Amino acid sequence: MADEVEWDDIKKQIVEGQKKEKKPQHTPKKQQIESVDEILRRLQEKYQEEGAYIKEDELEESEVDIKDILAPTITISGSPEDLVDYESPVIRTVGRIYMAFKGFFDGLLRKLADQKYIKELDWDLYAANLPFTGLQYLAFILVLATILSVVSFLLSIPIFIQKGPVFATLGPLAVAFVVFMLVYVFGRSYPRSRAAGRSRAAEKYLPFALRHLAVEIRAGMGLYQAMRAVAEADYGVLSEEFRRTLREIDEGKSTEVALSNLAARMRSKGMRRAIANILRAVRIGGNLSDAIMNVASDVSFEQRMKVAAYGEKLNFFSVIFMFVAVVFPVMLAMITTIGYAPTGSELLRAFQLDPRLLAAMYLVFFPGFLLLFLFFVKSSDPMR
Repeated sequence: MADEVEWDDIKKQIVEGQKKEKKPQHTPKKQQIESVDEILRRLQEKYQEEGAYIKEDELEESEVDIKDILAPTITISGSPEDLVDYESPVIRTVGRIYMAFKGFFDGLLRKLADQKYIKELDWDLYAANLPFTGLQYLAFILVLATILSVVSFLLSIPIFIQKGPVFATLGPLAVAFVVFMLVYVFGRSYPRSRAAGRSRAAEKYLPFALRHLAVEIRAGMGLYQAMRAVAEADYGVLSEEFRRTLREIDEGKSTEVALSNLAARMRSKGMRRAIANILRAVRIGGNLSDAIMNVASDVSFEQRMKVAAYGEKLNFFSVIFMFVAVVFPVMLAMITTIGYAPTGSELLRAFQLDPRLLAAMYLVFFPGFLLLFLFFVKSSDPMR
């Protein structure tokens, strides 16, 4: 009997234990909220390391390099020997000259082109949409600079040969060196200047393109189809850049990498912010169309502020323009006329100016100043 009671007690304990395990565990609501916040915090830290989560203060800093934040990747291949296969006859000719003096130009390339230098040049050419690798473009510039320096050396010999033997030797060499350096410096800075110009041209249409993108996504299209709609629209350089992005996706790159490359090419703060929000919404989740629309509103507001500041500058520029273009020439003419008046006064004779100086003022100084003034006004236009 004792054994039977003991067995019943064991079964009772087992049943009670099962009931306790099935009893639901209620977690306080506050603890649930804290758990969600902890999960979000860990996700943000994870995606921030990967480049998908961008802090707002980082977006406001213009010094932040988009290549470091969004980690775009490009694959560029090609050697200077491939210049002979280009369609342009000028490039083919430069390639043949390079091949004819390959040892000389390879030596120059080794002295000028380290890995960091070529990598920066690759990025500039990629952003400028120029069909060269860094080594190819540098070889092209060196060949062109060498040709122009040799031509300038030969043309300057008759000029310096009359100055004596020293000038006849050093003069042409100095001219050739200056020409070589000018061509090299201009050629090296051209891709970066072209890329900056493309970014400014594209940023002018950025608010409209972003709104177009947001509307297409809100209408039910996917991100790829929405980008194709923007690429097929007439947004100038911006549509061309979207077509490049779609082409990279079609070639096998992920959407995230292609969008990161787009932001790096454009070098635009507004585009950087838009791409960062798109990647964050894709990876973490969120309303993509609303995020893009908010960025479009911010970019549009910044552009209006720039235009307003430019209008205030024009008010000041107009005063300078009126003084230099109208007031000062008229005053100079009146003072000169009075100085040459037949009054016999020694004081008025002090205002007599040399006719050659007057001709230089009216034919060179004033027109040159006005041209520089107009160029400065045009270059200061934020919507050019």
